[in-house]
Amino acid sequence: MAEPLENSKNPTGPVVEIQFALAPGDYVQAMRAFFLRDARVWIVMGLIPVMLAGGIANVISVGELNLMGFFLLLLPLGLAAYLWWGWPLSIGRRARRDRRLCCPTTCLAGDEEFVTRSVLGESSWEWAAFHRFVETKVHYLLIFAANRRTFVIIPRRAFASAVEEAAFRDIVQRHLLH
Repeated sequence: MAEPLENSKNPTGPVVEIQFALAPGDYVQAMRAFFLRDARVWIVMGLIPVMLAGGIANVISVGELNLMGFFLLLLPLGLAAYLWWGWPLSIGRRARRDRRLCCPTTCLAGDEEFVTRSVLGESSWEWAAFHRFVETKVHYLLIFAANRRTFVIIPRRAFASAVEEAAFRDIVQRHLLH
């Protein structure tokens, strides 16, 4: 669809219809994009050099690698690997195993609400249900207000035209913080 639809259910403005099927890689990329914008993750990542420095200081002061030094060296590296690779890749594996997570989905974005439809069912939210949205090179993430660790992924490739994408972005920006 090239142009936003006028919808009788939403007389206040255009409704943008977006159709897509997420791929397992979309989940991986979206999770990493979310992590890069989450202050809690940055706090944890900021502790990693401190723990590494503690491990190095422990090895230097003791003169050998003891259990405490090993723990202080291994834990931060393992944590960083898990946050950047492990967790996002596990979500991608889950999407590969459960094909319903990659099923065709239709989203309707209008001034009144945001609706998703798929074989999993239909969900409808007022814009107040979302806290903010994030734009990346390949996705839009609509982050929920009640649980700010959950979000809706909309791949940018789903837009039939630049006009449709601009209309979607305009609707979202009117209702959510960037």
